[in-house]
Amino acid sequence: MDTSSHESPVFFISTQTAALLTGKTIRTIHNWLESGSIKGKAIEAGHLPGGQLVRIDVSSMAEQIPTELTSEFIESVKNAEAGDAQETTNVATYFYRSPATQKIAVNWFELAAKRGNADAMNWLWDSYYHGYGVEPDFAVAIQWLGKAAKQGSMMAQATVEGLRKIEAMLKEQQKDERNAILKDIKRLANVNNTNSQET
Repeated sequence: MDTSSHESPVFFISTQTAALLTGKTIRTIHNWLESGSIKGKAIEAGHLPGGQLVRIDVSSMAEQIPTELTSEFIESVKNAEAGDAQETTNVATYFYRSPATQKIAVNWFELAAKRGNADAMNWLWDSYYHGYGVEPDFAVAIQWLGKAAKQGSMMAQATVEGLRKIEAMLKEQQKDERNAILKDIKRLANVNNTNSQET
């Protein structure tokens, strides 16, 4: 995608973040690195197998990231990389705007939800309920709604309360319908009983 009119500052991210930003696998990111399509650098990391950690230059992969690399977006990515759950949710919202990139958004929302962000859980309720970026799945949607409500999301709590009221109304309606059917059955049984006694 297009970067802003000025040159993007050099900023390096993990291969996992690069994969999340592009909607590709980590293997694809490594293939792009090996082919020279994107740029990166190796950092010593003695605790890892091979002793190196690869970091990717975000500006070199601007064409593969399906959103504009604004300074606000880059700042959110930096903070998300540092583990900030709200900024992780903010990154997701950049992708949620377009149906073509909502699957990428859902991956970011799931990461933010794992980090405890109630807003992300609420977005996941919406995604799974409507099928934005994922197959619609009401059971999964309800799970995310419940988690968002437990995390303190007032919007989720209001939705849960609304669903409870609807459920109570439906139960009352079913009870009324059942009672009406039983009443009709008794009336018919009485009519049949009266008719059989007359013959």
